[in-house]
Amino acid sequence: MATRCVWADRCSPTCDGAARLSYGPMDYAQLRNLLEPLVTGRKDAGTHTMLPTLCEELGLPVPPDDGSKRERMTASFNALADTELPAVARKLLIRQPPNATTRNQIQDILWSDSACPPIPRRYRREIARRLNSEDLYGDARRFDELLECLWILNADDWMHLKGGNPTGLRAEIQQHVDRHPEDWPAETLFDQLGAYDASDRRFALFPEGMASADVRPDEAAQRHFVACVNEPLRGCNVELRETDLEGGYPVFSLLSLHAATRSRPKNLIFASPDKPDLRFRDALDND
Repeated sequence: MATRCVWADRCSPTCDGAARLSYGPMDYAQLRNLLEPLVTGRKDAGTHTMLPTLCEELGLPVPPDDGSKRERMTASFNALADTELPAVARKLLIRQPPNATTRNQIQDILWSDSACPPIPRRYRREIARRLNSEDLYGDARRFDELLECLWILNADDWMHLKGGNPTGLRAEIQQHVDRHPEDWPAETLFDQLGAYDASDRRFALFPEGMASADVRPDEAAQRHFVACVNEPLRGCNVELRETDLEGGYPVFSLLSLHAATRSRPKNLIFASPDKPDLRFRDALDND
C-alpha cells in the first residue's frame, strides 16, 4: 500500500484585493481519467453483494445489479457527477492510496481551484540558495516522511513498501542528504525533487512542513528557519507567518503579505499505515 496523505478540503483564504492569488478551473475530465482505474480496482475488495457498500463508502451511486463486478463499478462511477469527483478522490487517497505519481497528479488537480500565493521559480531558487548553509531538518525520520508525502521519490514504490533496499531518488537522498549532507546543497535537493517546477500549492507545503515542530522539534530552530526563508519569500509578497500553537510549538503558514493573519488553521495530516502521523498546518484557510 502506498503512503497515505490525508488532508482537509481547501478553500480560498480571506485577503484583500491587492493579494494576487493563482488558481484555475478544476480539470474534471483529467480527474475522472485518473480515478477510473482506482475505482474499478476496488472491485476486488469484496464480493458482488458487498459492492453497494463499497460504493457508498466512496460516495459513489448504487451500482446496477447486473454485470461483472468491474462492469458494476464502472457503471456506478460513470453515473457520478463531475462535481462529486473531488470528494471521491479524497476518499480514495485515504482508503486506497495510489503510487506517488498518480497521487500527486490527483492532488494538484484538487488544489487547482484553491487560491494560493504564487511563488515564481526565481524565488524558489533563492530559498534553496539561502538554505545551502542551513540544516534542512532536526528530525531526519520526520523529514523523510515529509519528502515521501510531497514528492515522487521512486517510480517503483512496490520495492520500498515490500521492505527492499531503497532505490532511485529515495536512495540518493539517503546517501547524499541524510548520511553525507555535505554532498548535496539544498539547491540540488530542490532540483532533484522537482520543487522548482511544482505547483504553487505543493511548493508552499514544503517550507511549511520544514518549519513544523515535527521536522524541527525545537522552537529556536523553527524560528531561525522561518527567518531564513522569509528573506527571499518576501520578494514575491509572501511569508511564513506564525498562525497557531500546537503542543507548545509555533505553527507557521505560508500567506500573502496582504492577507490578514488567520486563527486556527486546519491540519494537513500525512499518515502512513506503518509510520506515525506527520502533521503540519494547511497554508490555505479551510473554514
